[in-house]
Amino acid sequence: DPRDPYKVVIFEKHGPGCVEIDLAKGEVTRKLTAVKGAQFYGHGAFSPDGATLYATESVIEENYRGIIAIRDGTTFELKGEFPTFGAAPHDCQLIDGGKVMAITNGGGKLDGAKPCVTYVDVEKKTLTEKIEFESEKLNAGHLLIGKKGDLAVAHARRDGLPEDALGAVSVRPKGGKFKTLTTPEETWKKMVGETLSLAFNEETRVVAATNPYGNVVTFWDMDSGELKKEYAKSKNPRGIV
Repeated sequence: DPRDPYKVVIFEKHGPGCVEIDLAKGEVTRKLTAVKGAQFYGHGAFSPDGATLYATESVIEENYRGIIAIRDGTTFELKGEFPTFGAAPHDCQLIDGGKVMAITNGGGKLDGAKPCVTYVDVEKKTLTEKIEFESEKLNAGHLLIGKKGDLAVAHARRDGLPEDALGAVSVRPKGGKFKTLTTPEETWKKMVGETLSLAFNEETRVVAATNPYGNVVTFWDMDSGELKKEYAKSKNPRGIV
């Protein structure tokens, strides 16, 4: 919560659970429930002033239809929703001063909707941009947006593919083309299962990504897509900042 750094809201991934935690006291202070017929999908965001709380949710029985639930940031009362314009949304981030929300839509099952990144006008609840991927075998997981609008996306294998199927990283420099980084192939083949966490150095223009099941951390040039370095001496690397 921007108004109180000791209070956080944590969402279950693929489930109905959500809690508010007071970090100073180490206590769960409140519980939230998902929209009727939906499940939480792992992420949410407070508006810059803390007055509104948004959450990614999926209506499972409607082919994982994605919604952003809108709740009062103080009472958590459900105020409405808007579509993610995709299926099985996961990550969401407010940009442009809270006017636009960027959302990753994983797509759900392999034979379901195409995975994508969508940009939605929060006030108008309208789609402003939709980015679909070259390969439907990659979902859309975590999202990173730089201060100038540069975009990076972490991909995992789609549901229904074997566990050793590959993940990947995609980047789009501001004003540039969206591209999935799969070369050199010998490095890409180490990115097994899922690309999990991303970090971006604004000055050097380098994107870092972790692959816990492949035991590798990779570093990529945001603008050219060139592999700058791989670090394969870390076991089960997960979060990176």
